[in-house]
Order: sequence, then structure tokens, then C-alpha cells
Amino acid sequence: MSTDVYPVPDELARTISQRFGEDPHGRRFPWNRHTGGHLGQDYPCPVGTPVRAIADGTVLWADWGHKITDDELERKAVLPDNSSEEGGFCVYIDHGDWISCYAHLSHRYPAAGERVTRGQVIGLSGNTGQSTGPHLHFECILEARVDLAPGKVAGILWARYDPQLQIDAENKAAALAAARAAARPVTPRHAIAPAGLFWIVDPGDTLGGIAAHYGKTIAELAQHNGIRHPDRIEVGQRILIPGAVVHTVTAADVASPQGVAAAIGGQYGLSGEHIMHLNGWTVSTIVYAGNRAWVQKG
Repeated sequence: MSTDVYPVPDELARTISQRFGEDPHGRRFPWNRHTGGHLGQDYPCPVGTPVRAIADGTVLWADWGHKITDDELERKAVLPDNSSEEGGFCVYIDHGDWISCYAHLSHRYPAAGERVTRGQVIGLSGNTGQSTGPHLHFECILEARVDLAPGKVAGILWARYDPQLQIDAENKAAALAAARAAARPVTPRHAIAPAGLFWIVDPGDTLGGIAAHYGKTIAELAQHNGIRHPDRIEVGQRILIPGAVVHTVTAADVASPQGVAAAIGGQYGLSGEHIMHLNGWTVSTIVYAGNRAWVQKG
């Protein structure tokens, strides 16, 4: 794919209001907190600006995001919680081994199931969903079977990678290779130690937020960790989590090519075998989205 097809007209593509991965703690945009950072690239443009497909493909979805109820579509698009509501009117296009997403639209032209070609106008930009002003939110998503949640690798968030890699690449294979090359192991936000599960404090974290994540109270965490001033935790500090910890299984967990146990364990620095043993699962156990799994027993 050549470098001259952007999702918006070339003269508007030079301005990007928010890049991929920015604002991971939601200081400016609170909805980024649950994804670990901005999942796409934002192009400010007037409502009604033509939006173009950047590659040939088949339309997966072309409607309001909050109407998405198809589990298969959610699996393919690797949708984080609430992200479908935030995108407003959106179009998802399947390009075979990657998916593009165009959100906050005011109008769409093709319907689900229709083929589109590179450079074809697929809709008009808008200001729908959780939007701070008229713009196009554009995402590139790795092939449907990939499940990479925040904290597993750097350079990839919820199976999404920097759209600029796709736009600048000569072909999609090069872009996907670049995305994987950019991915490198990072310190997991959750991990396990002989003393039990712990959380590594990131900038912007609070003891209250960590406590809420695990269904604990500030007092419980403070007492368990000997913290005298709960409002004074430091970046990099390990916060041990007392008692039982339970994980609610997601559709992305179930769809993971690694298996659901490994997908859950990977989010907490644990092995899939550990999760299976802890929950009494066998290779024939069927786990569904919405089920609850032990991560740590009290």
C-alpha cells in the first residue's frame, strides 16, 4: 500500500489532535483509563468531511457502536469495555489479517457485508459518541485472533497498533511486521511474589483506585502494606493485595489463541497452569465470558 491514502483528505491529515497511546491515565480524557491509552489517531475535521478506507476490505459494521451485540464481532474487533458506546457512529472494515475502525461519524455509505476499495469514501466525519469536538478517530487492529491487553506488550493496546505504521507502510505485511517489532515485554501491572499478588504503582495511580480494582478498601491495603499515609504512594512501589482476588472472564479472554487460562494468567503475571489448578479446571473445562475465576484465594 502506498503512502498517499489517508482516512481524511490529505490537507487535513497533516494535523493530529491525539496520537496513539497518549494520555494513558485519562487526565485529559477519562475514557482512556480503562484501555491504557488512546487506541487510535484523531484527525480534527469539520462535520461532513469525507472519510476514506485506507485499504480494500469487507465492512464488518456500519452503525451506532452501542448497538453491537454480536459476540463474534466483539471478538474480532477486540472491544474493551464501553468502547463501542464511546465511538458513536462507526465503521469497521475487515482487511483479512487486520481491521480498520472509523469512529464518531455522522453518516456511512456502505452497509455491513459490502466490499470497499482503497480510497473509497465510506462515510462522513462527525461528532457522535464521547467526543470532545468534530474529528475522525481512526484505529488499526491486529488480526482477530490476537488478544493483547494493556500491560502485555509495549506498542500494542487491546490488539491495536499505531495507525501511522499502517498508513506509512508499503503494504499491510510490512505494517504488521513493524507492529510486532515494536512490541517488547514490559513490566506487568500485576505480578505474583511469594507473599502473594501485588500491583506496581504507575504515575497517576491512587491507593483508592487500586483498592477498587481488586474489590478491597483503602484501609485493607494500607494495613496490609504498612502504609501510614494512604495519599502518599510512590511510582514503582509494590502494593501487596490481601485476601482473595477474582477475575471476571471477558470475551477477549475466551477468544485468546493461548487459551482462556493463559489469557487470564498473563494479565496477572501468572501461568495458565496456575490458573487452571487454582480453579480446578481441566483441558475439557468450558469457560464462558462472565464466569468468575480465582486469581488468588484468601
